[in-house]
Amino acid sequence: GADDALGRPTVARALMARGHAESVEDAFRRWLGHGKPAWAPRDGLGPREAIVAIRSAGGLPVLAHFGEARQRIGVVRELREAGLGGLEVHYRSWERATVEAVGSVAAELRLVATGGSDYHGDLGPYADAHASLWVPPAVGEALREALGRSAYHRAR
Repeated sequence: GADDALGRPTVARALMARGHAESVEDAFRRWLGHGKPAWAPRDGLGPREAIVAIRSAGGLPVLAHFGEARQRIGVVRELREAGLGGLEVHYRSWERATVEAVGSVAAELRLVATGGSDYHGDLGPYADAHASLWVPPAVGEALREALGRSAYHRAR
C-alpha cells in the first residue's frame, strides 16, 4: 500500500491524521520541508557511488527530476562518463519547453529518455499532477531494451 515504505509522505499523512496539518502539502510547508522543525538531511550515496551500485546490480542508472539538464549539461556529461544510462525526460510538473530541453540533452548524450509518475500515494494536487502525466509508449520500450542489454536481466 501507500505506506509500505516509511518516508516523509507517510509522516505527512500521520501529521494530517493527528490534526497537525491540513494536507500533505501543508505538512511539508510547516513541518517537513527544508529548514522546518521536522526536517532532517538524507544520508545516502553520492551520484558516482550510486551509479556503480546500480550498474553492479544490473540496473540502468537514471538521473531524475533534473530540469536544469540543458543549463547544467556539464554535470550530466560527467555523470554519463561515470556510467549514467538515462535521463528522466517526462516529469509530472514540467512544461513542454522543459521536456523538450531535457529530451534534447538525453538525445545529445545518448542517454535513454525515461519518465514516470513518481507517485507516492498522496492525495490532492500532488496526485492530480500525476494523473495528467503522459509518457509516450516508446519511452517504456526504449527503457526495456536498455535493461535487456544488461547482464543481470539477460541472465534471468
